[in-house]
Order: sequence, then C-alpha cells, then structure tokens
Amino acid sequence: MPKLNYTAKGFSPDLGECLNGSHSIDVTWAELIWAGITVGRKSWEDVIRHGYHSFLEIIYRTAILKANLGLSPQGEFIKTDAYKSLDPSENGRKPLLFFCM
Repeated sequence: MPKLNYTAKGFSPDLGECLNGSHSIDVTWAELIWAGITVGRKSWEDVIRHGYHSFLEIIYRTAILKANLGLSPQGEFIKTDAYKSLDPSENGRKPLLFFCM
C-alpha cells in the first residue's frame, strides 16, 4: 500500500507529543482522491450540490492529484516532474494543488 509522508506542526502538547513531527501513513489512491474531492465539504450533498459543475470539479480535483503525485519505487507518494516544473508564477497555486494536504 502506498505511503504518504507528512510533517505535523503546531499541535498542543496537551494532545500528546507524538502528534508533532514527521510521520508516514498507509493510504490508497482511492482514499487520497476521496480526501481531495471531499476536503472542505460538510457532506456528500455539498460535494454534488451544483450538479454538472460539481461533476466537473470532481474530475478537476482528481486530475490535479493524478497529474502532480506519483509513486516512488519504494511505494511512497512523490511529486511528479509536472509538479516540479511548474512555472514560478504558479508557485502560489501549489498548496491548492493538494487541497492543503
């Protein structure tokens, strides 16, 4: 199963020391795409609220993830060459590409 490496910062020590720091989590493509589609939405109804245009947004979010994330030989999610070669004027868009993930 692919691994997603991440670094968590800013969690209160009251929540446990283990939350902050670098970690990895096993996640499937399906789970990652589902997260990308549903992040920022209260419910599935919010995801599909605008019918055809919501359908297009689902395709857009999925395509952005697939275009910009790949798998390393070790099975870790990595940035693709397409992501790495974004024009500097697109740098402000990079966080949006991953929906703040």
